[in-house]
Amino acid sequence: MFGFVVDIYDALLPTWRLSVAGQYALLVAAILCTAWGVTLSVRANFVVAPPDGMVQTISRVSGRDYGLVKNLFDLTMVGITLAMCLGTGSPLYGLGVGTVLSAILNGRLICLFEMALNRAAKGHRADDASVRC
Repeated sequence: MFGFVVDIYDALLPTWRLSVAGQYALLVAAILCTAWGVTLSVRANFVVAPPDGMVQTISRVSGRDYGLVKNLFDLTMVGITLAMCLGTGSPLYGLGVGTVLSAILNGRLICLFEMALNRAAKGHRADDASVRC
């Protein structure tokens, strides 16, 4: 299913002529959809992508919130990529605004979605601290 959706996007997106504002709006929508999808996949214990599986394992073993571990993991990967590119004199392939914003925002959004789903499922008050962002 995922591959099918990617094929559709690959067919449609190159034909879109978006302004810079439109590109950023699409980026925000993509980050929101990604965070929501990861939240649901992890909550349902679906088989997740290998990086998310590593984050899930680190989160469980350390007892830390998944969203926080996701942020630290993604930002660490961005840092490693940056260090390797600078260290080898390579161009910064794949390390643009979208990658950096995704690394910063996905974990925070996952945490917020987790809090909202926990409150909805358990009827907790807004000051519930079972998930900390």
